[in-house]
Amino acid sequence: MVRAAAASAGVAVLAGDGRRAAALIEVASSGLSGPPTQRLLAELCGVSHVVFDLDGTLYDTRDFEGPAIAAVVNWLRECTDKPLDGLQQALQARRVADRHRAGLFDDLLPVYGLPAALGAECAARFHSYPGAELSSAPSLRDELNALRSGGRRLALVTNGRAILQQRKLRLLGLETMFDVCIYCDPAEPDQLKPSAWGWNQLRSWRGAS
Repeated sequence: MVRAAAASAGVAVLAGDGRRAAALIEVASSGLSGPPTQRLLAELCGVSHVVFDLDGTLYDTRDFEGPAIAAVVNWLRECTDKPLDGLQQALQARRVADRHRAGLFDDLLPVYGLPAALGAECAARFHSYPGAELSSAPSLRDELNALRSGGRRLALVTNGRAILQQRKLRLLGLETMFDVCIYCDPAEPDQLKPSAWGWNQLRSWRGAS
């Protein structure tokens, strides 16, 4: 789901999570293209600067996380010689329900008879997953190009490790779309949205004094 909110005069914030602002305009419900997206572009005609989130906004996060979780579970099967039936579905359901909660693997591995100590390696494999699927995944690339062609200035503020988020942008063909990219590091909880930390990093870009 993509939502748009006026953050200040001439600036719009677009994100998949509507908690950041009070007055939100829901402009898309079930897809990344078609009439709802055209409505989104129309809503942005009056702004000069647009700030985007990445995951769940510019592409469907499941296009990365589904294959990444599957790869981790396959590795666990090979390591443990256990079938681990249902683990992949449980991990995906937990991720969808509470994606910013830490300990995804630590919490669920013991439920399937695996040591929680494997959680760190699972997390490392998840974050280092190549994500080649994203090169052919639907995204808002055409819409970003249209905004840039119309003179809009674009920025990105995203929760996630910089190296992982940069890989996603590259695979999606979006790495050159933005004037500036702000990566809110999960290792620094005070940076994570809905904190205003990322927004404050854009003061110069948005012309704030």
